[in-house]
Amino acid sequence: LGRLGVEVTRSIYLSEWINDHLFMGLLKVKGSKAAKETAPPYINHFVGGHGQESIGNTILYAQSGYDGVIQVAPFTCMPEIVAESVMPRVSREHNIPTFTLIVDEHSGDAGVLTRLEAFVDLLARKKSCREGETKCADI
Repeated sequence: LGRLGVEVTRSIYLSEWINDHLFMGLLKVKGSKAAKETAPPYINHFVGGHGQESIGNTILYAQSGYDGVIQVAPFTCMPEIVAESVMPRVSREHNIPTFTLIVDEHSGDAGVLTRLEAFVDLLARKKSCREGETKCADI
């Protein structure tokens, strides 16, 4: 993504999982409390994994003016599948483009890169339209 001119913000860290599950929350690390509080009414309860955080962070990023969100999830991860099913509504209601990338051991680099490039092009065009640089139909 960096080679495509994209600035990346990561919202889920291994250190949070270690803190929550091994140290029972004793360490002070960047938490996901705000994301969990923002996820309702889309996801009201813990669905396992990071489903709530994916939705909540997408909303927080929209409110912060991000251009788009890429949800990366492992194949067959049920919490992320739940979040993916809600993501189109969140995208519409908060006016932020989203792209879900499901990966497994068979995900080829070329296919992944092609889809990422297409999404980044969509974001660039939308930003160009928003800034009045080009006349655009409804994107």
